[in-house]
Amino acid sequence: MPGPAIRKAAVAAASLVFLAGCAVPPPPSAKVNLNLTRPIAIASGKAPAAPVYVGVYSCTDTTGQHAPTGAIEELSTAVPQDCTPYLISALEAMPHGYYDVLEREHLSNLLTERQLAGLMLTDRAAQLKAAHKKAALPQVPPLSIAEIEMVGQVVAYDRQVTQASVGLAIGGIGGQAKYVTDLITFSLRAVSVTTGRVLKQVTVTKSVTSLEADGTLDAAYSTTLLNAEAGGSTNEPVGLALALAARKAVAVLSRDGVQQGWWHFKGKPKPVS
Repeated sequence: MPGPAIRKAAVAAASLVFLAGCAVPPPPSAKVNLNLTRPIAIASGKAPAAPVYVGVYSCTDTTGQHAPTGAIEELSTAVPQDCTPYLISALEAMPHGYYDVLEREHLSNLLTERQLAGLMLTDRAAQLKAAHKKAALPQVPPLSIAEIEMVGQVVAYDRQVTQASVGLAIGGIGGQAKYVTDLITFSLRAVSVTTGRVLKQVTVTKSVTSLEADGTLDAAYSTTLLNAEAGGSTNEPVGLALALAARKAVAVLSRDGVQQGWWHFKGKPKPVS
């Protein structure tokens, strides 16, 4: 049976692990991820009579920031280089009837497929004509024309805009925690396709939080020396922060668009929330 010294050491070590575990919060919960699938609140009135067709070209990172890896040459980037999927997801999260998103990032691939489809239909028509058969063949419909071009980009990524640390040691038991906040800045503007005029531009920021905590235990029990360490860290995913920033930018831009009359509502719309 273990002696009192060993039991005390075990209790102290267990307490250290428990405190270290409490100091480090869990990663972002599923509730945050669920927010990305919920419609963006825009107005409490009726749905628009017709959606606005928007074209989304490449949404890129223009900061040139690299992730701090500790290596001499940093190759990993601080934020995703292509933010187009985040912007499209944000536009699709708007209530039904506000936007119809058109593919423009990979337009060359789309045009190639349309050319292939046209050639196949032409060959099929020639085969039917040679066989003296008459049939109505489907035609490749024209592409939809965008009314507004959405231009989004990550314009800044500022590291360690906020830092805080705390530590405490009593009787050989100590711990410390460090809190760091980065800031990502996302810009979104709407451009009229017919006139080229910038209808509206908004810039939003989103924090990216990191927390690191660790604890140490140094104790001597008769002939037993105990040294223990425990710690952990949690980092907010940059992709999640970028997705939330894109949603915020789309919400702000759309509310301004309602005021500018981008949509026609059946009846007088209620004030934008």
